[in-house]
Amino acid sequence: MTKWKLQSKRFLSLGADMKAIGSIPKNQYKHDNNSPFCRSNHVVPQTNDLNHAFYSPNVAECVSLCMTEVRPSLLDGLPVMPAIITHPKNLTKILVNARCEFDTVRGVSKWITDLREKSVNANKLAIIEANSNSENVRPTKLNLEQKNQLEQALFDASGATKPSLRVGKILQGLENLQNRSNDQKLFSEEVFLCLMQDYCRSESDLIAILNCAAKFLTIDIDQVAVAELILLQALYSIEKFDSQPTPELASSVTQFLHAIGDRFNAQHYLLCQDAKISQELLKFMVSVNNLNDSKFIMSDLIGRGLCPNKDLIETYLNLVDSAYPSKNNRDQILRRFAYISDFLPVFRTVLSPKIVHHLISNCRHFNEVGSLLELIESSDLSDTLLTESLPHFIERVGSLTRDKLQNSIGLNSLYHRVINVRISLPLDDIQREFAMQFALNDNFSMVGFLLNEIQKPPAPQELRNLLGAINQKSDGAINVVGFNKHSRQQLENIIKSAN
Repeated sequence: MTKWKLQSKRFLSLGADMKAIGSIPKNQYKHDNNSPFCRSNHVVPQTNDLNHAFYSPNVAECVSLCMTEVRPSLLDGLPVMPAIITHPKNLTKILVNARCEFDTVRGVSKWITDLREKSVNANKLAIIEANSNSENVRPTKLNLEQKNQLEQALFDASGATKPSLRVGKILQGLENLQNRSNDQKLFSEEVFLCLMQDYCRSESDLIAILNCAAKFLTIDIDQVAVAELILLQALYSIEKFDSQPTPELASSVTQFLHAIGDRFNAQHYLLCQDAKISQELLKFMVSVNNLNDSKFIMSDLIGRGLCPNKDLIETYLNLVDSAYPSKNNRDQILRRFAYISDFLPVFRTVLSPKIVHHLISNCRHFNEVGSLLELIESSDLSDTLLTESLPHFIERVGSLTRDKLQNSIGLNSLYHRVINVRISLPLDDIQREFAMQFALNDNFSMVGFLLNEIQKPPAPQELRNLLGAINQKSDGAINVVGFNKHSRQQLENIIKSAN
């Protein structure tokens, strides 16, 4: 018998013995999530697939991530990073709350470097100037005689008041006017401008004009700039109505946009060559609560290095908040992030207390709060922004998790960070805000410390509010110095003696 056959025979006998003994024992740590030998059942997204609007890991986070050999992670590996991943079964793109947690440190350095570069490359944008209507839209070039002829063609001379416009009347009026203007070329866009500037008195009038203009796009309107001029005049006419646009009017504007896109083979019907027209179109889409089209226009402007004015950004964020109002629902927070996914250049360009308040409500980890604070500190209005938004920061950090110890750690870090920053709020007011949040998180020692630090003695009502917060929210169940029943009793005695 050859050597190979002898070796094969030994393996066969060994297999028979193993069957007799039983199966090979499984690794008991393989499915233990707390074990360093357990492989995660999720995939860390590529940096280009992450959609966080303002979070960027600082140097300390990067160093910690690269020096941790077993299960390195950002944001404590919590599912709080909005990302687009490929579904493992149907291979479609889906939006998820991803975990930035790796099985090993291999490849982490390259990943975190790409993520940092993505944040660094988000440069400030050029703000689109908000000019008056008269500067953006020119008056019609029809002379007085042509206007009179148009009026005679559209309306009965005997009528005391002008009836509503209709598509048939407009088409007939255009035909009559062109027949009478054989001596000079008459462009239909001048007629549409004249109608919107002088005869458009209701939404039904504007709908008729837009429907007729859509028909003429294939007849004698051969330039995108001309079509966009009609669109801009229509948007300004809507503003003059000073009322919420009806769904019929919104549908008519959308149909006209589609007609422009089809006529000039545009990549998308919402893309405008003139940035000022894009801004006015964005304003209209926000006013009719069309969030998806508003986001598309915003992303187009950002890609062109442009940013709408601050008021329009705030209005857009209010629309996002009204669509997804919950501040604690993970799914709604994820969708809020989806509508500001590429807004970091915007936030570096225009930042206001209202914008900061919106971003604070999206924070679910203290490191996100830290990134938002860095964004504020880099702004020219950092003093004003931090002064008006600090109470919201304190409230959010105090309620980030259900773990009161963890919340207290975040509050303590925030406290020592803001007291060393130039801010217009009196220090006593800052300490009072922190004292209330520490009381809600059962950190009795910090409440006592802050009460001693306050220069002006707290009013009796403030002390009663603190005592009420302690009595309603605390059960003294955390057996840690500063949080336990003994610390609570000491604080209650201090408050009662001062009251």
